[in-house]
Amino acid sequence: MDLSDEGEKVRLQILPQCLSLRRKDILNAILSKSEIRQKIEDTIPPIIFACLCEDVEYLKELLSSGSDQNENNIVGFQFGPCSVAICLESVEILEILLSCPSIDLKSGIERIGPLNRFRVNVPKASQMLQIILDSKRFQTTSDFRNIFESAISEDHVGIVRMLLEADFNEECNFQDEIVGASVKSLEM
Repeated sequence: MDLSDEGEKVRLQILPQCLSLRRKDILNAILSKSEIRQKIEDTIPPIIFACLCEDVEYLKELLSSGSDQNENNIVGFQFGPCSVAICLESVEILEILLSCPSIDLKSGIERIGPLNRFRVNVPKASQMLQIILDSKRFQTTSDFRNIFESAISEDHVGIVRMLLEADFNEECNFQDEIVGASVKSLEM
């Protein structure tokens, strides 16, 4: 597919916007058009496509087949598989991805960091955070600093509690954020 065609560029630019804005409804509408869906599938890495479509079986097949899980062939598409799962609140996809050690969470297409895309004010935030913590793929308080600060500022007591009780590989260093926290957040 020739990406110099303006229509194709627009279609591909819509994907990151849908993800950033958490517009699963628009993404599903786009993917429901078979011609557009096929062009997207032909353009983005298979693992990203499986995550976008929330196709658990296809994702498992890709992960077991040895395909490149960290491939990114779209210029400017800065969403790796875990970032896509977090943005779509796809708990099952996220759990599968985090159980796969070959998924690179710290560089390449995930260099923006899937945890930086995490939002505490979404319905499945606590469930996704528990999966992330249980995976032991992120082991320092610095990995979770943005989530912790957001949870405090948005008064998400459950998430604050989860992070304070988490078993990190370093001494808990969230005390600085606690000093400036609102009283409501700290009423546990």
